[in-house]
Amino acid sequence: MVEMAIPQQLIDKAMAGSAQALLEVGRHHAEGKAVPYDFEEAFRWFELAAKHNHPEAVLEVALAREYGLGVDRDYDLAF
Repeated sequence: MVEMAIPQQLIDKAMAGSAQALLEVGRHHAEGKAVPYDFEEAFRWFELAAKHNHPEAVLEVALAREYGLGVDRDYDLAF
């Protein structure tokens, strides 16, 4: 079995501050795509993207907080 990984080009873009790339890295972790499923790690990447005011990332962070996915449930912060 060939071990997959998140594409290096995507990681490089994320590390350079691309909000879209940060979101996509988070989705890889949330979906277990190319890396083991890890919603705590996904949340970390979503939060980084949300700091750039990326609308989809802001939504991912709010949903994670609402449902307690990778972070403590907090309805006030989710709202």
